[in-house]
Amino acid sequence: MLFRSPVGDWTVVARISEELLMQPVHETLIQVAGASLVGIAVVVALLYFVGNRIARGIQQAAAAAQRVATGDLVCRGECPEDEGEIAELLLAIHRMTSNLHSVVSGVMRASIKLTSTAAELAAAARDQDGTIATFGSSTVQIAAAVQQISATSHELAGTMGDVASTTSRSEEHTSELQSPDHLVCRLLL
Repeated sequence: MLFRSPVGDWTVVARISEELLMQPVHETLIQVAGASLVGIAVVVALLYFVGNRIARGIQQAAAAAQRVATGDLVCRGECPEDEGEIAELLLAIHRMTSNLHSVVSGVMRASIKLTSTAAELAAAARDQDGTIATFGSSTVQIAAAVQQISATSHELAGTMGDVASTTSRSEEHTSELQSPDHLVCRLLL
Protein backbone atom coordinates (compact mmCIF):
# COMPACT_ATOMS: atom_id res chain seq x y z
CA MET A 1 0.00 0.00 0.00
CA LEU A 2 1.33 3.35 -0.87
CA PHE A 3 0.73 6.46 1.19
CA ARG A 4 1.97 9.98 0.41
CA SER A 5 2.19 12.53 3.05
CA PRO A 6 0.84 16.01 2.26
CA VAL A 7 3.61 17.58 4.27
CA GLY A 8 6.87 16.87 2.79
CA ASP A 9 7.88 14.46 0.25
CA TRP A 10 7.40 11.37 2.23
CA THR A 11 6.01 8.11 0.89
CA VAL A 12 5.18 5.24 3.11
CA VAL A 13 4.92 1.78 1.62
CA ALA A 14 3.19 -0.97 3.63
CA ARG A 15 2.85 -4.46 2.53
CA ILE A 16 -0.01 -6.79 3.55
CA SER A 17 -0.45 -10.33 2.43
CA GLU A 18 -3.27 -11.05 0.04
CA GLU A 19 -4.69 -13.57 2.41
CA LEU A 20 -4.93 -11.02 5.17
CA LEU A 21 -6.45 -8.50 2.83
CA MET A 22 -9.04 -10.94 1.43
CA GLN A 23 -10.00 -12.46 4.78
CA PRO A 24 -12.73 -9.84 5.55
CA VAL A 25 -14.03 -10.23 1.99
CA HIS A 26 -14.18 -13.99 2.36
CA GLU A 27 -15.89 -13.72 5.75
CA THR A 28 -18.46 -11.32 4.31
CA LEU A 29 -18.92 -13.61 1.33
CA ILE A 30 -19.47 -16.62 3.63
CA GLN A 31 -21.94 -14.65 5.73
CA VAL A 32 -23.82 -13.51 2.63
CA ALA A 33 -23.84 -17.07 1.23
CA GLY A 34 -25.07 -18.46 4.57
CA ALA A 35 -27.79 -15.84 4.80
CA SER A 36 -28.72 -16.54 1.18
CA LEU A 37 -28.95 -20.28 1.86
CA VAL A 38 -31.12 -19.68 4.93
CA GLY A 39 -33.26 -17.28 2.90
CA ILE A 40 -33.57 -19.79 0.07
CA ALA A 41 -34.47 -22.54 2.56
CA VAL A 42 -37.15 -20.31 4.11
CA VAL A 43 -38.53 -19.42 0.65
CA VAL A 44 -38.53 -23.10 -0.41
CA ALA A 45 -40.28 -24.08 2.84
CA LEU A 46 -42.89 -21.35 2.35
CA LEU A 47 -43.38 -22.35 -1.29
CA TYR A 48 -43.72 -25.99 -0.25
CA PHE A 49 -46.24 -25.14 2.49
CA VAL A 50 -48.31 -22.82 0.27
CA GLY A 51 -48.04 -25.15 -2.72
CA ASN A 52 -49.06 -28.13 -0.59
CA ARG A 53 -52.09 -26.22 0.73
CA ILE A 54 -53.13 -25.22 -2.77
CA ALA A 55 -52.56 -28.75 -4.09
CA ARG A 56 -54.59 -30.25 -1.21
CA GLY A 57 -57.46 -27.85 -1.97
CA ILE A 58 -57.31 -28.70 -5.67
CA GLN A 59 -57.25 -32.41 -4.83
CA GLN A 60 -60.33 -31.94 -2.63
CA ALA A 61 -62.10 -30.05 -5.41
CA ALA A 62 -61.17 -32.74 -7.96
CA ALA A 63 -62.35 -35.50 -5.60
CA ALA A 64 -65.64 -33.68 -4.98
CA ALA A 65 -66.16 -33.16 -8.72
CA GLN A 66 -65.38 -36.85 -9.36
CA ARG A 67 -67.93 -37.93 -6.71
CA VAL A 68 -70.57 -35.71 -8.31
CA ALA A 69 -69.67 -37.13 -11.73
CA THR A 70 -70.24 -40.68 -10.44
CA GLY A 71 -73.64 -39.72 -9.00
CA ASP A 72 -72.73 -39.23 -5.32
CA LEU A 73 -74.75 -36.14 -4.41
CA VAL A 74 -74.13 -36.28 -0.65
CA CYS A 75 -72.21 -33.21 0.54
CA ARG A 76 -69.36 -33.88 2.91
CA GLY A 77 -67.74 -31.37 5.26
CA GLU A 78 -64.48 -30.92 3.32
CA CYS A 79 -64.31 -27.14 3.39
CA PRO A 80 -60.77 -25.79 3.71
CA GLU A 81 -59.85 -23.47 6.55
CA ASP A 82 -58.64 -20.59 4.40
CA GLU A 83 -60.66 -18.02 2.52
CA GLY A 84 -58.96 -18.30 -0.88
CA GLU A 85 -60.17 -19.22 -4.33
CA ILE A 86 -59.89 -22.95 -3.62
CA ALA A 87 -62.27 -22.54 -0.68
CA GLU A 88 -64.66 -20.65 -2.92
CA LEU A 89 -64.40 -23.42 -5.52
CA LEU A 90 -65.14 -26.13 -2.95
CA LEU A 91 -68.06 -24.15 -1.52
CA ALA A 92 -69.44 -23.67 -5.04
CA ILE A 93 -69.12 -27.43 -5.69
CA HIS A 94 -70.94 -28.15 -2.41
CA ARG A 95 -73.72 -25.67 -3.27
CA MET A 96 -73.99 -27.16 -6.76
CA THR A 97 -74.15 -30.68 -5.29
CA SER A 98 -76.78 -29.65 -2.76
CA ASN A 99 -78.88 -27.94 -5.45
CA LEU A 100 -78.47 -30.90 -7.79
CA HIS A 101 -79.48 -33.26 -4.97
CA SER A 102 -82.62 -31.16 -4.39
CA VAL A 103 -83.48 -31.25 -8.09
CA VAL A 104 -82.92 -35.02 -8.33
CA SER A 105 -85.01 -35.58 -5.19
CA GLY A 106 -87.80 -33.44 -6.66
CA VAL A 107 -87.67 -35.37 -9.93
CA MET A 108 -87.80 -38.67 -8.04
CA ARG A 109 -90.84 -37.50 -6.01
CA ALA A 110 -92.53 -36.31 -9.21
CA SER A 111 -91.72 -39.62 -10.88
CA ILE A 112 -93.25 -41.57 -8.00
CA LYS A 113 -96.33 -39.35 -8.08
CA LEU A 114 -96.55 -39.74 -11.86
CA THR A 115 -96.29 -43.53 -11.55
CA SER A 116 -99.04 -43.52 -8.91
CA THR A 117 -101.25 -41.33 -11.10
CA ALA A 118 -100.62 -43.61 -14.10
CA ALA A 119 -101.66 -46.63 -12.01
CA GLU A 120 -104.83 -44.81 -10.91
CA LEU A 121 -105.60 -43.89 -14.52
CA ALA A 122 -105.07 -47.50 -15.61
CA ALA A 123 -107.46 -48.70 -12.88
CA ALA A 124 -110.02 -46.06 -13.90
CA ALA A 125 -109.67 -47.14 -17.55
CA ARG A 126 -110.29 -50.79 -16.56
CA ASP A 127 -113.38 -49.69 -14.58
CA GLN A 128 -114.58 -47.71 -17.57
CA ASP A 129 -114.03 -50.72 -19.83
CA GLY A 130 -116.31 -52.72 -17.54
CA THR A 131 -118.87 -49.91 -17.47
CA ILE A 132 -118.74 -49.63 -21.26
CA ALA A 133 -119.23 -53.38 -21.63
CA THR A 134 -122.20 -53.25 -19.22
CA PHE A 135 -123.57 -50.21 -21.05
CA GLY A 136 -123.19 -52.00 -24.40
CA SER A 137 -125.03 -55.03 -23.01
CA SER A 138 -127.77 -52.78 -21.62
CA THR A 139 -128.03 -51.01 -24.96
CA VAL A 140 -128.51 -54.34 -26.74
CA GLN A 141 -131.22 -55.30 -24.23
CA ILE A 142 -132.93 -51.90 -24.65
CA ALA A 143 -132.85 -52.30 -28.45
CA ALA A 144 -134.43 -55.77 -28.15
CA ALA A 145 -137.08 -54.39 -25.80
CA VAL A 146 -137.83 -51.54 -28.22
CA GLN A 147 -138.20 -54.07 -31.07
CA GLN A 148 -140.58 -56.12 -28.93
CA ILE A 149 -142.58 -53.02 -28.02
CA SER A 150 -142.70 -52.06 -31.69
CA ALA A 151 -143.90 -55.54 -32.70
CA THR A 152 -146.44 -55.51 -29.87
CA SER A 153 -147.56 -52.04 -30.98
CA HIS A 154 -148.12 -53.31 -34.52
CA GLU A 155 -150.05 -56.30 -33.18
CA LEU A 156 -152.04 -54.03 -30.90
CA ALA A 157 -152.75 -51.68 -33.79
CA GLY A 158 -153.95 -54.65 -35.84
CA THR A 159 -156.09 -55.86 -32.93
CA MET A 160 -157.48 -52.35 -32.45
CA GLY A 161 -158.30 -52.27 -36.15
CA ASP A 162 -160.10 -55.60 -35.76
CA VAL A 163 -161.91 -54.32 -32.67
CA ALA A 164 -162.91 -51.18 -34.53
CA SER A 165 -164.13 -53.21 -37.45
CA THR A 166 -166.01 -55.57 -35.15
CA THR A 167 -167.45 -52.65 -33.25
CA SER A 168 -168.55 -51.07 -36.46
CA ARG A 169 -170.31 -54.26 -37.56
CA SER A 170 -171.80 -54.69 -34.14
CA GLU A 171 -173.23 -51.26 -34.35
CA GLU A 172 -174.67 -52.04 -37.74
CA HIS A 173 -176.22 -55.24 -36.42
CA THR A 174 -177.46 -53.44 -33.39
CA SER A 175 -179.01 -50.79 -35.59
CA GLU A 176 -180.62 -53.42 -37.71
CA LEU A 177 -181.94 -55.24 -34.69
CA GLN A 178 -183.42 -52.10 -33.34
CA SER A 179 -185.02 -51.15 -36.61
CA PRO A 180 -188.85 -51.57 -36.68
CA ASP A 181 -188.67 -53.92 -39.60
CA HIS A 182 -186.50 -56.28 -37.79
CA LEU A 183 -188.67 -56.21 -34.72
CA VAL A 184 -191.66 -57.10 -36.71
CA CYS A 185 -189.81 -59.96 -38.33
CA ARG A 186 -188.77 -61.19 -35.05
CA LEU A 187 -192.10 -61.04 -33.59
CA LEU A 188 -193.50 -63.02 -36.38
CA LEU A 189 -191.05 -65.66 -35.93
